[in-house]
Amino acid sequence: MVGAVETGSKQIVNTGRMEMFGMNRDRDARLEISVYNGSDIAYVEAGLDWMAGEEIYFAPTNHQYEHSEYKTIVQYESSTGKLVVDTPFEHYHFGEAATHKDAYGGLDQRGEVRLLNRNIRIVGDQETEGEWGCNILTTDRTDFGGNQRKGYAKFDSVEVAKCSQKNTFKAAIRFENTGTNSEQSFIKNSVVHDSEAWSLYISNSRDIQVESSDFIGSKQVGVNLRSITNCRINDIFVADVRSRVNEAGDNFVDKEACVAYCSFFEPNRCQGNTFTNSIAAGCVYSGFVAPGHTCDDDSSELFRNNVAHSSQRTGAHIYPDPANPTSATCYQGSHFSAYKCREGGITTMYNTRE
Repeated sequence: MVGAVETGSKQIVNTGRMEMFGMNRDRDARLEISVYNGSDIAYVEAGLDWMAGEEIYFAPTNHQYEHSEYKTIVQYESSTGKLVVDTPFEHYHFGEAATHKDAYGGLDQRGEVRLLNRNIRIVGDQETEGEWGCNILTTDRTDFGGNQRKGYAKFDSVEVAKCSQKNTFKAAIRFENTGTNSEQSFIKNSVVHDSEAWSLYISNSRDIQVESSDFIGSKQVGVNLRSITNCRINDIFVADVRSRVNEAGDNFVDKEACVAYCSFFEPNRCQGNTFTNSIAAGCVYSGFVAPGHTCDDDSSELFRNNVAHSSQRTGAHIYPDPANPTSATCYQGSHFSAYKCREGGITTMYNTRE
């Protein structure tokens, strides 16, 4: 049925108010010294609130997009930034003093390190349930009495782990057919990791804000945005997205990327959105598949100040925005950086009139 929202099992379904506010944590760091195979020590910024027993993620920094590593902290020295982890590193991860970016126009290429834990946790049980984790759905609906139920969700400093459901569109966190209420849904300072499918799916929704949050360890797509309006995506980190086990038969090619920005489905018209200051790392196929903006519009925040690195193929694939009537004549991708991508930083491949 057109417009229907699929539910199913192992779900938290929200058609009203859902609010989760955890303790604010130091979410991220960069490597201050390079890490090599066989070492169990890394140096990051001093003064973080990280503690022994917490889980952390190290992003790949080279052309090998699968060189992500997950570790548990054995010791962190707040005064020096020294990290001792539970097992030796298998791969190289680049580190350097923060001033290194001055030689690259301000582009920081040091390895990202992300904290995977928060004190509010929603964790799926994949050990007993296989690859069928939980998913959290916020949507609007009409109840049997004809009343409109409008859902909104507020997540701040929340951890969602081992969720989503294999080979489905049931991402760990879903906003579908929602956003027409008076309060804005948001995800802030949160982390979604170890997903069996997508980590975040926003579909046919409006006025959703996703900010300063991490989506690490997904299958096929990390963040999928479909037919959204007036959504604000800023300072997110999407990493370690790998191919799913494809059960569709021979010669079937999956659509894959860390971020599918209004590009996975057709038709897929998006209006009034911004996507800024974000990073995609360790991505199957491409970091971002994203729309271009109007030519010569240097102020556009449709897709701006984003970075991709260590992708299997490209940093970004920029396509003409079907919601922009001028894109058939000319479209532009700008204010984007990429490095360590096997087949190039950016691709377009579309003919326009100019």
